[in-house]
Amino acid sequence: MTVRRPELGLFLIFLFSASFIHHPVEYDNTLSRFFLLSAVVDYGRLDIEAYKDQTIDISVAGDKTYSNKAIGAPLVAAPIYWALRRWTPIRHDAPLSPRARRICVFLTTTVPFALLGVVMYRVLLGMGAAPINAYLAVLAYGLGTIAWIHAAMFSGHQVAANFAFFSFACLHGRADGDRWKFLGAGCLAGLAALSDYTAIFLAILLAAYAMAVTSRWPTRAAFLAGVALCGVVLAAYNGRCFGGAFSFSYEHLGYGDFAAGARRGFMGVAAPVPESLMALMFSPARGIFFIMPVLLLSLPGFWLWFERVHAAEGAAPDRGAGLAPWVAGAAVVGYLLINAGFYGWHGGWTFGPRYLAPILPFLVLPLAFALDRPWFSALFLASFLQISAAQMVMPHTPEEIRNPIAECLYPLFRYGYRSDTWGSRLRMSELMSAVIFVSILAALVWRTRPAASPVALPDGSQAVLAVWRPIYPLALAGIIIGLFLTRSPATVDIHTYNSRLLASLAGATGSEALSAAALQEARRSPRGILP
Repeated sequence: MTVRRPELGLFLIFLFSASFIHHPVEYDNTLSRFFLLSAVVDYGRLDIEAYKDQTIDISVAGDKTYSNKAIGAPLVAAPIYWALRRWTPIRHDAPLSPRARRICVFLTTTVPFALLGVVMYRVLLGMGAAPINAYLAVLAYGLGTIAWIHAAMFSGHQVAANFAFFSFACLHGRADGDRWKFLGAGCLAGLAALSDYTAIFLAILLAAYAMAVTSRWPTRAAFLAGVALCGVVLAAYNGRCFGGAFSFSYEHLGYGDFAAGARRGFMGVAAPVPESLMALMFSPARGIFFIMPVLLLSLPGFWLWFERVHAAEGAAPDRGAGLAPWVAGAAVVGYLLINAGFYGWHGGWTFGPRYLAPILPFLVLPLAFALDRPWFSALFLASFLQISAAQMVMPHTPEEIRNPIAECLYPLFRYGYRSDTWGSRLRMSELMSAVIFVSILAALVWRTRPAASPVALPDGSQAVLAVWRPIYPLALAGIIIGLFLTRSPATVDIHTYNSRLLASLAGATGSEALSAAALQEARRSPRGILP
């Protein structure tokens, strides 16, 4: 089997899975980005005055209202949306029509996500991972993490993940002396930072990596020039909107609670809070290892990755390969600590730890070096089912709900809340649509997977894997217990939240059944609040 077939398979799997699902209701996190996109293309301005009453994700400077979001995703989508508004029938639509938004999401988020799968596979092969292990690790990223959710939305987090890893891949390829490649890597790192301001941390890490993999200053300067180009764009935007090159949107938040939180530390980030850190790792609502337990394999994977690099150092020194696990590990640990110190660590209305999405490609890399079957299969299935629950219903669960699947997604599912899919657009039954979706994915995996071949593991690797094997069944048992027993405090009015969610979809689809369900949930609320 050639390398090309697995790459094509991963591309098609990622593209199909992310484009199959569409969530009809947009919430503030994506809406604010869309409003900036429309303001620039439709109205030729940077403020979102025309939309200021439709979102709480705003910044206020002077007498103008702006999006408080990072500008990368709208910047990347602007040429696409401009072309749609000038040269296609969409020019006759109202601004931000549903089909215009879908096309922008597909081209700015979904297609790069599919390309990311190919790039991750190639990078893992270059690191010496067995083809089947590399394939399954990348598959776990695409279908077993919240990246799948964000690839179907106008998500700055996923755009940042795409660009950051593309930059890493350029540098890992040992393009020593290739100034153009380093310039491109710098631009990609800068675009990641523009797309999610926490990815400035990733850009700094990538810059350090670039300085380390080459000793040639002209090549180093090329990378820094690429980053600086994006920095100039951000400085110009900040200066025009907020009065200074280093005056960020998060320093001018218009929503009271957000503004108060942002005054804590640097743009809302202070010392890590242990309780937040634990919740980010293990809680049913935001826990990276609870919702995506397949990533537990990455923990011993880091150890085995370091061992592999150490074993290879004597034979063929490669500074890029030797530093790669340090870069990936620093990205993961740094992001966890930054997120744990952020006042809004929970990410608001979302499913899973959305602020950690940019580092998920880096966290998946070591998984390929500790892919311990059959535990991989069990952990991947537990991850896939939880992510699928959010994809099937909706990925915007309120932060106060402790157990989103049991307390929010399942009740909404019983009321008939569904995401829009290819199957529903073709008027298939829900069962038929699900069967076709899974069948196509299974067929693609079966036809494009690499042949399994024995791989010689470094000395001591089996011992490391053996230490971790008892942890995996305990983790799976903990997930089951957590889903059955975890409940929100009595002070959290779940019925009002569910009523609002049902009413939002009813408004978007015109469904009388959902309107009735929203009313029913409102009546069950102790507050008696109608949607």
